[in-house]
Amino acid sequence: MRKIKSRYFLLCALLLSLCCSLKAQHREIAFEHTTLQEALKKATAQNKILFVDCYTDFCGPCKVMSATVFKTDSVADFFNKTFVSLKLDMLSEDGKKYATVYKVGVYPTFLLLDGAGKEIYKFVGGQPADKFMAQIRSGMDPKNYLLAMNKMYASGKYTDAFMQEYIKQKIKVFELKDAKDLAKQYIEKLAVERRSLPENWFLYSDRYLIGAKAFDSNYLLEHWSDFLKSIGENTVYNQIGALYRDITESVLRGWYFMDFKPDPADFDYYAQRMTSIPTMPYQQDYLTMMDICKALCLKDTVTARQLLCEKVPDFDPENQHILFGALDSILPYNSALLHELAIKIVRSGKKSNLYNYLKSLLKPEEAYEGEKYDVPNLETKIGSITIVPFFHPTKKMFWYCFEDGNDKTHYYAYDVRKGKYELYNEHVVDSLAQTIYPNEEFDPQVTYSPEFDRESLLAKVSIKNKIYIYNDSSRVLLPSSPKQYPMVEYGMSPDSKYKITVENYNLWQEDMSTHQRKQLTFDGDKDYEYVLADLVWLSANRYYIVRNDSRNVRTFSVLHSMGYPGPVVSTYKYELPGDSIVAMQELFVGDVQKGSIVKVNVSKWRWQQLEILKVNDVADKVYFLRSKRTRDEAELCTADAVSGEIKIIINEISKPYLNKELFRIQVENRGNDIFVWSDRTGWGHIYHYSATGKLLNPVTSGAWTTGCILKVDNQKHRLYLYGYGREKGINPNYAFLYGVDFNGKHLKCLTPENATHNVFMSSSTDLFVDNFSRIDTVPQVSVRSTDGKLLSTIEHIDVSKLLTYGWKYPEQFTVKAADGVTDLYGIMWKPYDFDPNKKYPIVSQVYPGPFTETVWTDFTVFDRYNNTALAQRGIIVVCMGHRGGSPYRDKKYATYCYGNLRDYALADDKCGLEQLAKKYPFIDINRVGIFGHSGGAAMAVSAMCTYPDFYKVGVASSGNHDNTIYNRTWGETYQGIGEDNHFTVKTNLELAKNLKGKLLLVTGESDENVHPAQTLRLVNELILDNKNFDMLVLPGQSHHYDPAYQSYFEKKKRDYFTQYLVNQ
Repeated sequence: MRKIKSRYFLLCALLLSLCCSLKAQHREIAFEHTTLQEALKKATAQNKILFVDCYTDFCGPCKVMSATVFKTDSVADFFNKTFVSLKLDMLSEDGKKYATVYKVGVYPTFLLLDGAGKEIYKFVGGQPADKFMAQIRSGMDPKNYLLAMNKMYASGKYTDAFMQEYIKQKIKVFELKDAKDLAKQYIEKLAVERRSLPENWFLYSDRYLIGAKAFDSNYLLEHWSDFLKSIGENTVYNQIGALYRDITESVLRGWYFMDFKPDPADFDYYAQRMTSIPTMPYQQDYLTMMDICKALCLKDTVTARQLLCEKVPDFDPENQHILFGALDSILPYNSALLHELAIKIVRSGKKSNLYNYLKSLLKPEEAYEGEKYDVPNLETKIGSITIVPFFHPTKKMFWYCFEDGNDKTHYYAYDVRKGKYELYNEHVVDSLAQTIYPNEEFDPQVTYSPEFDRESLLAKVSIKNKIYIYNDSSRVLLPSSPKQYPMVEYGMSPDSKYKITVENYNLWQEDMSTHQRKQLTFDGDKDYEYVLADLVWLSANRYYIVRNDSRNVRTFSVLHSMGYPGPVVSTYKYELPGDSIVAMQELFVGDVQKGSIVKVNVSKWRWQQLEILKVNDVADKVYFLRSKRTRDEAELCTADAVSGEIKIIINEISKPYLNKELFRIQVENRGNDIFVWSDRTGWGHIYHYSATGKLLNPVTSGAWTTGCILKVDNQKHRLYLYGYGREKGINPNYAFLYGVDFNGKHLKCLTPENATHNVFMSSSTDLFVDNFSRIDTVPQVSVRSTDGKLLSTIEHIDVSKLLTYGWKYPEQFTVKAADGVTDLYGIMWKPYDFDPNKKYPIVSQVYPGPFTETVWTDFTVFDRYNNTALAQRGIIVVCMGHRGGSPYRDKKYATYCYGNLRDYALADDKCGLEQLAKKYPFIDINRVGIFGHSGGAAMAVSAMCTYPDFYKVGVASSGNHDNTIYNRTWGETYQGIGEDNHFTVKTNLELAKNLKGKLLLVTGESDENVHPAQTLRLVNELILDNKNFDMLVLPGQSHHYDPAYQSYFEKKKRDYFTQYLVNQ
């Protein structure tokens, strides 16, 4: 990588003006202006330590230190009495000479030297006077940390833990060559199985250690699979991806070849390593990057440009950022190639900083080519429609970001004392950033990251990896430092006296004072290993850990045709309904003082499932929930943390199944208050139990459904929870927030508006933010106290651009289910040139449930299925609920699906469409279409084959047409499984012979959720029954499609309905 002399922030003028407001300072450090050798002689003669300020004229922080800290009276007095002080210009001959001796690579670097020139202490970076003096005093301590570590290393008598800290210390003082050499030495010394442990992950992820041709990076690439289980797939894959992006951007900027001799074999190596990781997300992106690098290595700029223009638009948004390295080099600004590339990337709809930059280069009409009301076009007409607040841990304040619809992001804060205010003036911040970096080829990228301290909110920004605080009143950027978060080290006891590790699938215990190690378990194996992320400490001595046994569990495989250099197969565990071998969980409790671990006998039912409940401030027991495979019975139990003895606290039975979405048991107040969600009365409610499992009282009751508990106030003994259907005359699918005491008294609706509510509550339960809207109203965001009092309406979403553009709200409707009694709620989209005197075909967008209905209750412009754009083809598009579709109504409604998973929603959909046609004469009931995705696709096909003369055209994407080969939990919960583990279910394969209409089947080639075999099995039946159909396979796509493939599919769907329904 390019060796860049660290340049920091030129803030002299700003900080000097700030200093003027402080008490005038009259004294300053008396620096020697001579050679280092002369200064050492003077220090020796005076029996003093030599302080050296290693600076350069271009270094902003160096100037700030000189103008502020070095002119502070207390600092100057201490230094002039204690040290001989030298300013050493590192660009002078003397400075260059000693830069190597003292390993100075960044500025300012501060040295404390003894009379012989031996380094006593070293630290780097500009900092306030108090922190600077703290460092100086640490350095003067004869046992100072750095000196002690250097001596320990020189002795050769040190531990692995020491080496980890020593490497980090070398990074801290920017002795990076030493750090890299030590890292290599340390890794090579470690046993292979220890190299991938979590405590060593920093060796492969610290930006100062890794890079092209770095030993650590190459080791990660060559042993990537060793890290997956100990570190986690996301973390490992993200690090590998970042490495490839860094290499590519370095090549694009020309830095790579300043450090390394051009050699195409470098990039062949990285391509080969990437090919060896078949499960690497966006693998093709990184292989293309290496092709680009190789072309530039061979000075083939034409090929590099061609690859950038053809391939990068299909990259993942984060990977597209490599283009920043190509701007003004191989893709000059205002060039035709850059313009062409900008159009491709912006039209792909992949939002990122690059997207925003490239969009600024285009005219509005160039930014999107497609139908007027398609999602990519509508996205430019509105900003945020909800907010996510970040609350202060103790104060009544929060901050949030908000996009205003003009592609501008604002950062707002709300304080009950001050109300709403904006944190940053971005124009001022950008101007200040450009002042700090006046010679940058591009505007320095500013990242906004507000941060709380104990009392207030700091408007922090990051510029080129340096942190500042923006002061809006004085309009300055003040140097700061990133917030230090405690390092989480898996397996380390809370008091850091013991550490649990995993080696060869088994648990080991290490005493951190003596470093004695003891093996705790001996039966670990592949797919039967202990994972440190699953270890939880109950106290400094006791812990529990869950082990998952997935040995011999069935596997599925999918093909990735776009793999490099050829197709790649990936294999994964996938359980089917009725499987006799399924993943099982085991619970262990351990005691580090005794060096023991006990397996808890949690078994009651064969094939049961285990869930651990985390309960604060309980050290003597573990709470867990075990559930029967039939999903109709569960028990809350405790296991003694010493003996493992089991106690049953609560048993809950619900036929035909426990509500998968809402059934919860929550343990509060150290186990003294237990709350259970149950639909035992036919309606879902919360029940309050004692520590021993005695029912104390229902918390809620009546003909309405209680949803999840949002927050528990243990001091006031009050719950905050969602409810559905309690407010009369309002859609029962709308969520409202309620407050209620533990004893069931003082129930109060806290969000009164006729809308659905999405609430965020502060951890101190004194404030909440309410995002509320309906499908046919403008969204609003309010702030309320937890007694329901309205404090402020902080956002009233501006939809004027949408309305001016021609967009219109969809309409709500209600119909009866096929039983003639149950109300079903739905939404209708009409063409915007709607003529009530015309006849329009109708298309039903379906999803049967059972865990949710895709009948949006809140405001949406970009509904998941692009119904707005489809309606503009001259179609009435509707979606409606079905009995069995939602868990949020009564139990009878929620469980209507049970035992009839294929067909339960069909009659309601057909009946609802017929009612709409009777009510609205503009609906042509002889031209009915249907479409859906996943479970909706299965429903679309079963509807067309059950009512072949009613549904004329259908589109089914990624459907689970054969539930015998779909997810075990889905089938066994909603279809049901017998005590004998026998599973039967009707499938669409049996109906294929009935197809009459036009059917388009779609599947992603690499779908690990609904395997493409689901669609292919249906295709096989259609072929054998000699049925005509159409099919689209999307290469490399999973259950949800990437933007380019999604756009292609959506247009294909609209064209299909237009051709076979509208034009008939």
